[in-house]
Amino acid sequence: MADDNYLNDEDEYGEDDDIAEQPKKRARYDVFKAGTIKKIRVHDFMTYSGTVTITPGPRLNLVIGPNGTGKSSLVCALCVGLGGRTTLLGRADNLLDYIRRGCTRCWTEISLS
Repeated sequence: MADDNYLNDEDEYGEDDDIAEQPKKRARYDVFKAGTIKKIRVHDFMTYSGTVTITPGPRLNLVIGPNGTGKSSLVCALCVGLGGRTTLLGRADNLLDYIRRGCTRCWTEISLS
């Protein structure tokens, strides 16, 4: 004796629907959307000594690490490199203050897709 409260596959989808043949959409994790940060290069910028290259992936990226490893320096480099106002950072108002101590100049380079 069948229970009428439960649906079988034919009741829910109909006989003509073939669910197995529907194409599956797969996300591409190697494609950078327009405006995505592809590469960050800094030279003698705050805590970074010499030239340092950071290459985030096309998806979610997290900046984690112990104190003093350059997390805030990376955020400052992004802000300065993309033309943001230094007053937004709450660090220093003058760009000269972002030069690594003991150095005479620094630079940032941000590559976007």
